[in-house]
Amino acid sequence: NMYSNSLKQYRYYVLSCSDVEDIEMKIVEQIEASKIGHTEKETIIKARIGQGQYRKDILEKYQNCCLVTGIDNVKLLVASHIKPWAICSNVERIDVNNGLLLSANMDRLFDCGLITFNNIGKMFVSSFVGKENEKRLRISQDIIVDLKHTDKLLEYLEYHQDILFVK
Repeated sequence: NMYSNSLKQYRYYVLSCSDVEDIEMKIVEQIEASKIGHTEKETIIKARIGQGQYRKDILEKYQNCCLVTGIDNVKLLVASHIKPWAICSNVERIDVNNGLLLSANMDRLFDCGLITFNNIGKMFVSSFVGKENEKRLRISQDIIVDLKHTDKLLEYLEYHQDILFVK
């Protein structure tokens, strides 16, 4: 319980940092101070720094604004992978074309395959969301977003539509 509270306090501190580089530096310092092996430390640090740059690039691409909701508080935004991080190659994990900037709710819907977008940015909503939840979330099949798409982004979206989206 004592450690849990310390981690919560550290998390709050990290979230209060406004700059991605500050957050990365703090994380790297913590990893360096840990007792894990040198090779593991290097791997974790490289992955963490890559993800920080990925988030920064996605924030810049979408002008710090959720594609769907318009939310512009960066603490409420997620640099969401179109093709899931867990099954990506290392290059795909940090490819800005494999990302969308979404608010937390939209990110969760997207990750679960409950929403997706076609090539022109039209949203598709899974029947599993339900009409009442669509109203609550203020989402519908009528929403069209500016994906700032590239050919590569459309390839990732095709994967999302074919493999992840639950009709």
